[in-house]
Amino acid sequence: MNKQEEFLAGQFDLRRFLLLAGKKLWWLLAGAVLGAVLLGGGYFIRTQLLAGEAVYRSDALYYITFTEGAEEIKQHFYNDYTWNDVLDSDEIAGVAAQMSGGITKEYIAASTRVPTMSDIHMIHVYVEDGDPAVAEQIQNAIGIALSYFAHNTEEGFEEICQWDRKPAQQLTEMNLINRWIIAGAVLGALCALLGVAYVYVMDDTVRLESDLYPVPGMRERIAGSVFAGKEDTKEAEQLREQLRQLMDGRTTVMLTGADGRPAEDALIQTVRRALPEGVNICNGKEKKGKAAPEEAVTVCCIRAGGITAAQLKRLWAAAEKKGWPEAVILTDVAYALHKAYYLGKDKGSFRI
Repeated sequence: MNKQEEFLAGQFDLRRFLLLAGKKLWWLLAGAVLGAVLLGGGYFIRTQLLAGEAVYRSDALYYITFTEGAEEIKQHFYNDYTWNDVLDSDEIAGVAAQMSGGITKEYIAASTRVPTMSDIHMIHVYVEDGDPAVAEQIQNAIGIALSYFAHNTEEGFEEICQWDRKPAQQLTEMNLINRWIIAGAVLGALCALLGVAYVYVMDDTVRLESDLYPVPGMRERIAGSVFAGKEDTKEAEQLREQLRQLMDGRTTVMLTGADGRPAEDALIQTVRRALPEGVNICNGKEKKGKAAPEEAVTVCCIRAGGITAAQLKRLWAAAEKKGWPEAVILTDVAYALHKAYYLGKDKGSFRI
């Protein structure tokens, strides 16, 4: 089973994740900034630096007078969809081409459109072109062609006349850069959060006593924790009591690391203070060939942050062949992390 499968199969420790992820809060800030720059910058480049030529629109409003009683009938044939087809036909675009002085029917059809209608009696005709003079020229021709169309249609129309008209104006898109920046910041922060979660899944470094619980045969042997650069009275008392019960009258303790190496001097001094008076400590520094006394209590010291759970399982499995250590002490534990994780509660209540 790989790390991802093991993580998904196990119970998710939200408290541990939040405490460790808090140190990577800058990832979210960096992701938000990077996302905002990418999406906001991309939008700016597309709309400003890579924008095409300016487009001008001539907008004219035409009023349609139907033959009396024909509104309901004509409504089924003339709406914003069919009017666009009618504008492109020979009856309007073709006639407008003849009035425009050299502009082709196809060009006029491509430049004109009717937006959504709110009233069957009124239509807006948009003429869009890169040259405002050409847009006005086409709009003039369209007006004549629509009037001609109304008078030449056999029935249904009385008149189509121009009610209002705006001079050709340059089309400008609404500036949405703020929305793109916000969207980029949100997406960037989410991607960074996924990155933090991925790193958390892949990193199985031992940092707390609870990280030792999944190792077979280790949970019940945990004697306590020793903090890095700080001493805690309550934790020291618990460690002292655990070691006192473990000694059970014996007078020698053998300290080793998870990899079998001798314990460091600073740790020896800490453990010595937790042991009853008269107890000797062996840490593998004896002369070569001289073994520790058979009655010695073997204590395995595991340095927090210095070994992964996978490595520890392999070392612990190898130690099983020689006989498991009688106790385990987790050393160099981050004091703030330990206190925030257990919140002053009995560590036993967190054991799985």
